[in-house]
Amino acid sequence: MSGKLFTQILLALTLIFSIAIFVAALNVIGPRNIEVWAVLVAVLAVVSSVVSAWSSYSVIDLQKEALKPNVSISYDFESRFGLVLLKLKNTGGSSAKMIQISWDLKIKDFNNSEIDFVNINNSNKITYLSNGEEINRIIDTDFNFFERYNDTKLSGKLSYEDLTGRPYEYSFVISAEHFRLSPTYSNETLKTEYEIQKIPKALDNLTSQIKILTYNLKI
Repeated sequence: MSGKLFTQILLALTLIFSIAIFVAALNVIGPRNIEVWAVLVAVLAVVSSVVSAWSSYSVIDLQKEALKPNVSISYDFESRFGLVLLKLKNTGGSSAKMIQISWDLKIKDFNNSEIDFVNINNSNKITYLSNGEEINRIIDTDFNFFERYNDTKLSGKLSYEDLTGRPYEYSFVISAEHFRLSPTYSNETLKTEYEIQKIPKALDNLTSQIKILTYNLKI
């Protein structure tokens, strides 16, 4: 039995037991006896404490959940203009280690090579991924991606550990079918930033042409 379930059962039993004491006192002593109302006050104090403890435990439990590592795999159509990425990211509140992916079927990139997030020293595990960190792999350009793949569904199992060594494992299924007939970016910011990156090269070319023209005029 988990600690969470045990605590919830204990608080519930305390609440039920307190109410049962009041009911028993009411039947034995009678409602006209002042002592039964003293019992009621005590029971209400216990009920208030149980409710407060339950609320506090719920908050603590949510905080614990938020601090756990949370490693996931997804398609990414937004980070790079014109490219489709496969992303492994830790969106949790702490670091993850010994990350391992067991694919049902690996996807291939534009070079027809199988994509994996592990390619160092032939290891089959990612040793460490801090919270907020991500690993990206380029699959293909956005217009080629859907032409190459009639089915974009990927599935497998993802396992990892937190820093205390506690294991996590779950099955995942991702798909990009909902992007097939949709624009791959929702605003022009990404394209604008991409085009801006071309300006330095264009200025260099313009400078070169001016230098050539100046040289020819001097001759």
